[in-house]
Amino acid sequence: MKRNINIPYIWAFLFWCAPLFLLAQSFRVEAPPSVAMGERFQIVYIAEGASASDFMAPSMSGFDVLYGPAVTSSYSAQITNGKSSSTQTTSYTYTLMPHKEGSFSIPKATVRMKGRTYASRALTIKVLPPNQSVAEQSGTRRTTQTGSGNIFYRAIVDKTKAYEQEAIAVTFKLYVDANIGIQNLEDLKLPELDGFISQTVDEGNQAQLLLENYQGRNYRTAVIQRLIVFPQKSGLLQIPSGMVQIAVALPPDDDEDPFFARPTIISRKINSTPVAISVLPLPKENRPASFNGAVGRFTMNTEYLTKDPRTNDSYNVKVTIRGVGNIKLVQNPTLKFPDTFEVYDPKVDNKIQVGAGGVSGTKTIQYFAVPRQTGSFTLPALEFSYFDPIDKTYKTISQPAKTLTVKEGKGGSGLMSLGNSQEDIKMLSKDISYLKAKPGSSRPSGIDFTFGLWHGLIYLLLLILAVLAHFALKKRRNLFQNEVALKHKRANNVARKRLREAEKLLHSGNQEAFVSELLRALWGYLGDKFKMSLSQLNRSNVEAILREKGVDDALIDQLLKVIDETEFARYAPSSEQSARDTLFTDAAEVIGSLEDAKL
Repeated sequence: MKRNINIPYIWAFLFWCAPLFLLAQSFRVEAPPSVAMGERFQIVYIAEGASASDFMAPSMSGFDVLYGPAVTSSYSAQITNGKSSSTQTTSYTYTLMPHKEGSFSIPKATVRMKGRTYASRALTIKVLPPNQSVAEQSGTRRTTQTGSGNIFYRAIVDKTKAYEQEAIAVTFKLYVDANIGIQNLEDLKLPELDGFISQTVDEGNQAQLLLENYQGRNYRTAVIQRLIVFPQKSGLLQIPSGMVQIAVALPPDDDEDPFFARPTIISRKINSTPVAISVLPLPKENRPASFNGAVGRFTMNTEYLTKDPRTNDSYNVKVTIRGVGNIKLVQNPTLKFPDTFEVYDPKVDNKIQVGAGGVSGTKTIQYFAVPRQTGSFTLPALEFSYFDPIDKTYKTISQPAKTLTVKEGKGGSGLMSLGNSQEDIKMLSKDISYLKAKPGSSRPSGIDFTFGLWHGLIYLLLLILAVLAHFALKKRRNLFQNEVALKHKRANNVARKRLREAEKLLHSGNQEAFVSELLRALWGYLGDKFKMSLSQLNRSNVEAILREKGVDDALIDQLLKVIDETEFARYAPSSEQSARDTLFTDAAEVIGSLEDAKL
């Protein structure tokens, strides 16, 4: 007898059951990373996603198996928005007791699901000494107050002696007696670090309680915060006290019925003890001229991105610095372009990772310049120096000099230099091709000097055009020559415009953009006012030219202080609005004072 098979129903049934067949299987293990000697604990192996069989337990040497494996299974299925899902879980639980102190490894366990073998991860469990406080408190009444030995807060540093700009890891850790329960973290206050630039380690997870033996007692500990700090000056600096406020649950007294008694909840504020750091100055002996404050371990790679340089086209060089240390504070290596190149501000891209082991990442600098003249040119050797605090020596990475052959590009290559700086180099026009007479001829070939009325009119018109062209070129030349003077004259107006833009960014809360615009106002004013190119703008050159012009020392110190504080704010932004307001006010005042000096 032939049966009718409804194909669409079969496909619908298979589609409905597909999630059951495609559900991923997994096999994991849960166990504490550390336990105390004399205390029981459990290891649980969990198989999820399908029916489990052929479970193979690993060797558990170093531990007595008190019970296990206790096997439990569960199954659940549900339909949500027309989609079905199910979960089948099998757990294998062991209850263990350590029989000696030390660190012990437990190999992988295996299980089979749907014809495949799955393995758990291997374990390492640390067995701590027995908790002495338990023996000391046996037979005594527990108090509802926590002494300093029951709960405390520590600032732990990986070194107490370091060089300037060397990374120091700071860990704020909470210690709680094993008999006291932590309800929740109510408040946290990190110390205000004077003399350090700090970066927070974002571990992304909520603090996890782990058992730790400290000074003969076992505590449940939690890392509250990690910081990487860089000392900015030598001498004896201090990591001040941090504060944490927690709610804790104290166990009931010994004479209370544990079934009916409720724990006592109290709130505690706990301060860490300050930590002194001895900061050594960076050695002056054998310090390279190219050293700019980099401390750590770095590599440098240079790529010449433009293979065929041409006039009026951008020439690009990419420098990548990679390593561990104060990479975010590393200044750009100096790349000196020929004078016939028009140089632009480099583009900087930082990719920084802050971990418990320190700060690492890459700093990519792209240099841009436009050649304005054909010929053969040389880019000098590029050097980057850093101080290695491990080897306690300066190290220099060098890239050899690069020879460039610049060919003619669009717009020709005629040049005229109107000043001493690269910004003053301006392209005027193509070379003028003059008429050339034939050998033995007293006049250019092909031109009839027989004068008639029309010839006279043409020559007169050419003469008028020549005179007009002469005055036009002269005017244009004067405009180019006066460009620097124009910038000098408009320096204050341009600076005020930038200050107004910085003020808008200040009120909008965009701190990074505010600091950048404030720096543009300061450096731009100084460059325009004193006719300095970008390559000449630095702290020492500005100080020298101000002293040469007889500016009061107090005003010079005020200017340099504002520049330093603004540069500092770029890398260590302040969370306080008042600090940013003060920075803006100081910058505006110092520009106004320089303008009043009639320089």
